[in-house]
Amino acid sequence: MLMKIGKITTLLCLLAAGTLTSVAQLSWVYEGKTLSEGETITIADNADNLIKGKYIHIANSSDDPIKAIVSKNESHNDGLSPMMCTTSCWPGDKTPEFTVPANGQYDEFHVMVISAGAPEGGEAHVAFTVEGGGSSATVNVVFVLDNTGGVNDVTGDGNGYGIAYASNVLTVSGASAGQIVRVVDITGRVAASMPVDGDGVQRFDLHLGRGIYLVAVQEAGRTVAVQKVIVR
Repeated sequence: MLMKIGKITTLLCLLAAGTLTSVAQLSWVYEGKTLSEGETITIADNADNLIKGKYIHIANSSDDPIKAIVSKNESHNDGLSPMMCTTSCWPGDKTPEFTVPANGQYDEFHVMVISAGAPEGGEAHVAFTVEGGGSSATVNVVFVLDNTGGVNDVTGDGNGYGIAYASNVLTVSGASAGQIVRVVDITGRVAASMPVDGDGVQRFDLHLGRGIYLVAVQEAGRTVAVQKVIVR
């Protein structure tokens, strides 16, 4: 009993002295959704809209304001140049310090994406990490440039199969009974998997979120067709 009391007393003393502090919680928010640590989101648009800036908000769940910075790390680039902005924009890999309000949200962080040498399309994969107050949070963003004007674009070798997605419906033509249609998002998560019940055109009622997906037709464990679908 004396040992337990001693440990509790020591802990209280450390807290009183400020040696142990609560960790301030920073997180990313996109389109009203609080993202999990390291989550990947896809932002796809044409060059005119990407250069206007895409906003990703930063939330602070602690009772104190946090002075923070954001750094970026690019792992893939097809001729796109993401530039971080708060009240102004900078070409470097870190923003100047800014304040995220207590129990609130910083709404000024956004990214301008400049197209250079990618007239029709391309991708940039960027990790953004916000740090401050003993806390950090990372979001992975796939920027997709598409100047073709399509709403939902399909690219890739369909190998004789027709694959399209519009109005929440995935249409697959050329499939036959016994095959499986599998939809995988850019993180590798299986978003949907449906058996083909008969020959001919198959329609599947799906509500895919915005992003990039691979739609594969499989037979006996072997992929016979695959196409990339961009959902806006």
